Amino acid sequence: AFSSLEGNSFEEILKGKTVLGIGPGLGTHTETQKFIRSVVCGTPLPTILDADGLNAFAGSGDLFRDRQSSFLALTPHPGEMGRLLGISTQTIQADRLAMALDAARRWNAHFVLKGYHSIVASPDGQVFVSTAGNAGLAKGGTGDVLTGILAALIAQFGANDGARVLSLGVYLHGLAAELASHGADLSGLLAGEVADAVPRARLKLLEELRSSV
Repeated sequence: AFSSLEGNSFEEILKGKTVLGIGPGLGTHTETQKFIRSVVCGTPLPTILDADGLNAFAGSGDLFRDRQSSFLALTPHPGEMGRLLGISTQTIQADRLAMALDAARRWNAHFVLKGYHSIVASPDGQVFVSTAGNAGLAKGGTGDVLTGILAALIAQFGANDGARVLSLGVYLHGLAAELASHGADLSGLLAGEVADAVPRARLKLLEELRSSV
């Protein structure tokens, strides 16, 4: 899709923007992957990388070291994490926390390793584990919703305390899934329903915070 898009024109698109979320739905065409790598390594914007954006760096994660942005957050599920590191999904699942932390330090990037009790790991060693969410988040498209939430929160709060901002987004995403599936069959939960429940999740979290003061 982006094979004929000139880099200079895309730079124009990014002017005035505060964050870049890239990956979902882009595909794995060779030229598209080259474009993704060029944009991610060349932009100074805080960047959220997911889905096909992650696949563009499969086995080539060391390219992250040469990027311009000081803040990069990768949001892989275990399979994508395995492809990034060149190891099996089973190896990732055997020690999820260590894998996320090691990768964060290796590439000076934040990692959101999705799954049961999603993990947020930062290059400085901070780790957060989300207690929110349910099996409905295994449905296709729900990860795209998370990418949007994380990008929106980084745009709102900035990336100076990136690990906490990402953790907030992961928790809201999980809480939205819980609210969207209340009393329903998880197998029928749609990504759009999770997105629609995000405002309610924000209100619920604010109410919980106020009641705890």
